[in-house]
Amino acid sequence: MENHDESIPFQSVAVIGLACNFPGAENPESYWDNLVKGVESITELSDAQLLNVGVNKEHLNDPKYVKKASLLKGVDLFDADFFSFTPREAEITDPQHRLLIENVYTALENAGYAPGKTKAKIGLYAGIGMNGYLLNNLLPRTDLIESMGMYPLLIGNDKCYAATQIAYKLDITGPVMAVDTACSTGLVATHQAYRSLLAYDCDIAVAGAVKLNVPQTGYYYEQGSINSPDGHCRAFDERAKGTIFGSGVGVVVLKRLEDALRDGDTIHAVIKGSSINNDGAAKVGFTAPGVKGQQEVISEALAFSEVDPESISYIEAHGTGTQLGDPIEFEALQGAFSSATQKKQFCALGSVKTNIGHLETAAGMASLIKVILALKNEKIPPSLHFENANPEVDFNNSCFYFNKTLMDWKVTDFPLRAGVSSFGIGGTNAHLILEQPPKPRVSESDIKTHLFPLSAKSKGALSLVVKNFKSYLIENPNANLADVAYTLQNGREDFSFRLVLRGGDIKEVLLSIESSNVDAVSGIDARRSKAPGNIADIGNEGIKDLPSLCKKLESDWLSGTDVNWKLIYGDEKRIRISLPSYPFERKPYWIDPPQHKSLIAFDNQFVEPPEKGEAEAIESYNCHFDSDIAQIQNIILRIWEDLLGKKDIAIHDNYFDLGGQSLTASRIMVRIEENTGIELQVQDLYEAATIEKLSRRVLENQMKILEEGVESLLAEI
Repeated sequence: MENHDESIPFQSVAVIGLACNFPGAENPESYWDNLVKGVESITELSDAQLLNVGVNKEHLNDPKYVKKASLLKGVDLFDADFFSFTPREAEITDPQHRLLIENVYTALENAGYAPGKTKAKIGLYAGIGMNGYLLNNLLPRTDLIESMGMYPLLIGNDKCYAATQIAYKLDITGPVMAVDTACSTGLVATHQAYRSLLAYDCDIAVAGAVKLNVPQTGYYYEQGSINSPDGHCRAFDERAKGTIFGSGVGVVVLKRLEDALRDGDTIHAVIKGSSINNDGAAKVGFTAPGVKGQQEVISEALAFSEVDPESISYIEAHGTGTQLGDPIEFEALQGAFSSATQKKQFCALGSVKTNIGHLETAAGMASLIKVILALKNEKIPPSLHFENANPEVDFNNSCFYFNKTLMDWKVTDFPLRAGVSSFGIGGTNAHLILEQPPKPRVSESDIKTHLFPLSAKSKGALSLVVKNFKSYLIENPNANLADVAYTLQNGREDFSFRLVLRGGDIKEVLLSIESSNVDAVSGIDARRSKAPGNIADIGNEGIKDLPSLCKKLESDWLSGTDVNWKLIYGDEKRIRISLPSYPFERKPYWIDPPQHKSLIAFDNQFVEPPEKGEAEAIESYNCHFDSDIAQIQNIILRIWEDLLGKKDIAIHDNYFDLGGQSLTASRIMVRIEENTGIELQVQDLYEAATIEKLSRRVLENQMKILEEGVESLLAEI
């Protein structure tokens, strides 16, 4: 623990990165655009779409069946190669896990701390929703279960492995844990991440949550249930009759404020305090909300943050739009605030559920990211569908008013501050207090020509990286190029396909892009562990010769050498800024249930999974000994193709180079025994990691058994 800057409150934690995919918005920019425009991102479903996903025709004529949904598009798509999943692993992995790992990676990139590019100790706190993909798509496929076995399905679908799988794939070594508190999961995960930083358990903490509804359908409205009868959520309105459940994923990256300021991080907002608790038995039933617990969690968050309730000018409510929940939440808010002030209607109230529905596990992340963006942009977006207040909600004699319009958020006697609430069925409550970010540091640079290293895992992805970078420069003509270069150099991973652009201003960099030739780029082995080049041999005089230093750094980096880009900047204090994220090359990895589709088809189209992704059972060979080595090779080839989900495997391809892992290896041994009668050990695959070598090992064992059988028979004669 380093010496603390006493001028910065110890409980202040910066939000330095974020990523999201919410209904109608695949990133924070489009999410904010929808919010300020008052867009309701609820999809109306046609009968044809619903029939395609297996909805009974009789249901479509039932007036109680609501033909609306809060959807994510493209959830069947995933960049398996980027995250080192085999095609089969990707297919049998809960798409919630896949969405989460993509967004964790993107959020860390957004913060300027891409995995593999930082020595900081990172913690991860994440939660996922109920797994409809396993229940509705995978378990009915008995052929798949017989082929793969249950253990791989367990690893790819159990909630408890989501966070640790990400830690393994991204080499995250701090505290990593699953969080599961129903609807409050996202905000509770953020609280845990926040408190872990205050405890110095890690240097950077990531919090995230995801919910994906599978299959994508409408729903039945039942009188007295929490579902809306028409697919609209009317939080705190007299017409409120329920909510609509939806899908989404959100991730934030946190860092102690003093560390973020010291390291030149972009700060989107500051968390001032948080609290979590549970209602216990102080409510009418297990699924009901409780006034006492909610009021206490808000009061405790205010106390921990040491801020005056009158300084808070916006509350993002849980706001489910239910007749029971809204009045209870309002009473709890008013109780917490009125204990400290008698001031009336100074704080705006809203709920993002009126825009995108209730994302259950990820609901808190949708609320949190909305508030972060509002603080950053100094505007409060409108909440929708409010005409007259619920008769049990007295706004006039309270601290609050409902915000129905896009409002400029102006600093008065206090910095901009907001509270965020999230309450889970079962009683786990969470509340966070946030504040607007400090003014960003501005730093001039004496460097005349900047280096912009761009890299990707494939030539196609590199083309997209260059294209997105060009768009960024055009859309941000006032960008600080020194900070752009610094972030690319120090905040992005170094992949095999590499390109360096040069320029002293936007025009020069754009010209460098036009003259670049991605097609001529050859991939290098980025896994080579090469020591930094002989930069130390240049000496102090050489470092002062910046053009020579830059030329050497560029040459070394393009050849695959690890380089210290920070040598370029000397005493300059640079900023890590938000830049375009990595363009994942997503492909379909999806297994539908036996009788119908499970995803809504848009524009009358449905992208079929590639041939390699079909989960068809491998034809079982009769178990008999065959001295034909080609036959044994064919058996093992088909087993590998089935369990790895790959086609065109050659007999000399290495199992581990194909993405094979020890878990799948044990299943391969079982399948080889079933088809050849030979029991091998997993160690055999490590020692004979190609089809050709493994086949010979099977044949040798068969011949040995046959010889022993002949000797035994001769002995009897």
